Amino acid sequence: MAERGLFQRLKAHLESERPLREMELTEEERRGLRGYALLSGKPMLLVVNLDEARLRDAAGTLAASGLPEFAARRSWRCAPSRRRSRRRSRSWPPRTRGRSWTTWGSRSRASIG
Repeated sequence: MAERGLFQRLKAHLESERPLREMELTEEERRGLRGYALLSGKPMLLVVNLDEARLRDAAGTLAASGLPEFAARRSWRCAPSRRRSRRRSRSWPPRTRGRSWTTWGSRSRASIG
């Protein structure tokens, strides 16, 4: 019965359009919910792509942008990431004329154009 009460609280919280990560839960309740892997209960991660020059001063670049404060207000985390440089433009999917979506993992028989 306690589990039913917890799920009713979760439902009410979600219906108020707020993610579960913002909900006050006891450690016991959190442990009980781990097996469900609820997406809105996962922490939010804000990733910022930076080129090599800006990555050297990632903390300064992020601070100047205001992103750490923005993330902190929502209990998110902010992390810099190195952007790979590409010499030529790549498109997805690669050239696929005449191939079907089944080649790319879909069971649909529709051709790619």
